[in-house]
Amino acid sequence: MLQVNIKTNKLIFSFEKEIEIFHVNHEENDDQFLKSLDFMDADESERIKSLVCYKDKRSFAITRYALKKILADKSSLNLESISIQSLKGQKPSACNDYGAHFNVSHSDTDSVICVSQNYDVGIDLEPVSSSVFCSELSDCVLTAREKEIFHSLLPEEKKQFFLKCWTAKEAYCKLLGCGITENFKNLEITLGQESMIKKVDQSEIHFFWSGTVKNHCICVAFRHRLGK
Repeated sequence: MLQVNIKTNKLIFSFEKEIEIFHVNHEENDDQFLKSLDFMDADESERIKSLVCYKDKRSFAITRYALKKILADKSSLNLESISIQSLKGQKPSACNDYGAHFNVSHSDTDSVICVSQNYDVGIDLEPVSSSVFCSELSDCVLTAREKEIFHSLLPEEKKQFFLKCWTAKEAYCKLLGCGITENFKNLEITLGQESMIKKVDQSEIHFFWSGTVKNHCICVAFRHRLGK
């Protein structure tokens, strides 16, 4: 059985319900790649065939397998009955209501799966090393106010600030299901104890950052599910 390193944290201490983060290391689960292929549907199998690099095939297959297993465990259904749809321009979603909202992100080496019953969620996982490009990308990512803060910081602080802004904006767009089509320069991050980006549908978007995956930064964007 695929080993999933489960990280279950009470991420929102001021709310009753928790958000769970599941971590999957690709290398540690390399021997599960072939097994996971048996649980892919026709579209997923075609997706895997279309990927050129082995590591990309492995990443997709074991992450999708882990996601199905998580949803199966939470719904008490057979893993084989879990179906995920990926429509163009929308984030992946379950074909049936399994009582959980989820989002996935991955790097070359690791994947994270965020699951919640009561919150809409978006998650981004970025290698810490990616922040070395912060100066070059700052004009494309940061608002005028964020750039003022960015340029006032020491070099190491710049990396941390940029990475927080970058991952938050990625997670925000993934929560909404709009990918990175949103202009990041129109999204302003307020960093503080209660980090917030802006109101959407009269609901505030909040963030949580974590460094629990080695050499990576995780950001979760969340809001209380509408109608809950």
